[in-house]
Amino acid sequence: MRARRDSAIRLLKTMMVASVVLPVALFSYASWVSYQNAFSHADEQLAANLDIISEQANKVFQSVEVSFASVRAIVGSMSDDEIKAQEQSLHLKLKELDTVLSAIDAIAIVDKQGRALVSSSIYPVPPDLKIDDRDYFQAQAGKDAGTYVGEVVTPRVRPDPLFAVSRRRPLQDGAFSGAAIVFVVPKVFTEFYKRLNEAQPGVVFALSRRDGAILARYPSPPGGVNRYPPNSGFLTSVTEKP
Repeated sequence: MRARRDSAIRLLKTMMVASVVLPVALFSYASWVSYQNAFSHADEQLAANLDIISEQANKVFQSVEVSFASVRAIVGSMSDDEIKAQEQSLHLKLKELDTVLSAIDAIAIVDKQGRALVSSSIYPVPPDLKIDDRDYFQAQAGKDAGTYVGEVVTPRVRPDPLFAVSRRRPLQDGAFSGAAIVFVVPKVFTEFYKRLNEAQPGVVFALSRRDGAILARYPSPPGGVNRYPPNSGFLTSVTEKP
């Protein structure tokens, strides 16, 4: 009789422990599976977002490349004096070009001192308009920087911020003779990011240079931040996995 009672007590204890342990184990397993699925879904969504914004950025910069090729075809090996003598006709050609390429805000050609010779957005160009203090000009003046993407700046002749992409105008002997500049407004990107954000509230979309300078971001960074700190997780990741 005592043995049967002890056996019943052991069974009861086992059932009591099981009634606690099994639900906890099942809940833990379900939580782990849910976490893994959520993490996997987040990775997939991130990859999809990166594909979308990368494709849009590539199209914009392809328009920039088309602009440079067209400027070469229009200007060729013209000297500064020849460009100034034909400023009006060149202005109209460049204006037509940046109208066709909707992602482009303006196109300009500057001499080796950084003085604007012709612009698609202004005619005539003010004689005192210079951009020799801008990073996108200085990068080309020192050496051939290839296609250089400048930081976002406030232009001297327009209210909206923009960034410039520059390329050298080399002479036949390779000497520096100035640069061709293509201007892009960040709004081209932020309006696109805004539409993506409306479908995914809480997600931040951004385009930046390798050095952390932010070219476009939506939502806008708090406090007018325009650069990722050197020790930020983002730049650390870029350094570790270029």
